Amino acid sequence: MKPAALETLEPTKKRGFWLRCFLGAAITAVAVSAPLVASPQIDCVYPGRVSVSRVQGRVFDPFGVVVPGVVITLVDEHNMTLQTTTDAQGRFHLAASPGKYLFKAIFPMFQISHTELSVGEDLVGLIHPSDLHVILGLDGLDCAWVTTSQKEFQQIISSNNKRLKETVQNHATQK
Repeated sequence: MKPAALETLEPTKKRGFWLRCFLGAAITAVAVSAPLVASPQIDCVYPGRVSVSRVQGRVFDPFGVVVPGVVITLVDEHNMTLQTTTDAQGRFHLAASPGKYLFKAIFPMFQISHTELSVGEDLVGLIHPSDLHVILGLDGLDCAWVTTSQKEFQQIISSNNKRLKETVQNHATQK
């Protein structure tokens, strides 16, 4: 029997997500078990503070596929915690008061996506709220990232897809 969260995904997205998870794990296993094979190591630099008027957005794997069931946590300056889980389309929303928070997105087998989140009250943000685009990373292969920029999100996903394709090609030619 399939988990309920998986049944709600379209068949192609469901297969794509799990295929990418498998490929990511397989590439990680090859990189760890075969030290003679050249494998690029990624040094991740996490974003600084991200400012939003509302805590809402979507979570994606490193290749742009939405991820349901991700635990989203906000911790404020007084260690008070707000928490939710992404829905079948990878969406989340937390009703957070203005202030500074530590934002985390946690899902098994992926790096924790985290950043400092500044939630504020500004008229433009309330009229046109920015969505968070949260990207989960694979250790040593892809960086976890949080952004409100659609352009930056697309660049990261494109770079991750290109890197995956090159890694698969390199491993195939070395066999």
